Amino acid sequence: MSTALGYATDWQVSQWITGMLAGAHFASLHYQNPIGVDPLATEVPGVSYSRPQITFVAAGARAIVSTNDQSWRGIGECVVTHLGIWDQMVGGNLRYVIPLPTPVRILVGAGYTHPAGELYIRWP
Repeated sequence: MSTALGYATDWQVSQWITGMLAGAHFASLHYQNPIGVDPLATEVPGVSYSRPQITFVAAGARAIVSTNDQSWRGIGECVVTHLGIWDQMVGGNLRYVIPLPTPVRILVGAGYTHPAGELYIRWP
């Protein structure tokens, strides 16, 4: 039996983008892929770590891009491999996962900033 790959229509993607632009979103750092495991368990450690709010704008018909820097402070030593997008600052639902092209090593007490305009979510 063969499997066919389907795609979302432009209308459906427009609905998703409208929802993303309307709601509040918060970015997280992960030291391993949070898909398939408890995503809270893969979030980086840190005494004063918290998820910064992230804002998006449409970047074409099938993509959104961040408009603000996402900065984290007080992170424990780790290697960050993924960013997450959540619907709440604490707890909540993980909505999107973005693998970093190159893992980032963070030293104890150091911070990390992901620059505005470098975080895209795209629907094929």
